[in-house]
Amino acid sequence: MSHKFMLINSASFKMIPSSDCLIINTAIARYREKMFLQDCSRLDYSFRGKHLFYQNQPPLIRRTAENVGQLRALHLSWSGQCERNPQMNMNEAYQITVDAVKGAEIKVSCSLCN
Repeated sequence: MSHKFMLINSASFKMIPSSDCLIINTAIARYREKMFLQDCSRLDYSFRGKHLFYQNQPPLIRRTAENVGQLRALHLSWSGQCERNPQMNMNEAYQITVDAVKGAEIKVSCSLCN
């Protein structure tokens, strides 16, 4: 198992869908908010006013053999047409690829999608 990792800058990281799809665009907005949590009060009200990271000062992390660079984007693609709502008989499969040069991609295939 490899212990290599890539850093993500929350200010510039992009999630890029292969085409316009309302359900995908809504999910991107929802998960972006959850992925880059800065305010701990969103985890628990007792953390109100406390932050996870230093304000306006990114941590100093040097590139090493394990740190292979910065992940700038996640590309999302899917086969079939864009569904408005999930259906009971849908069968989705996901393939996630992360490459230090090409970036990251999630390919979704769906059987029984219209």
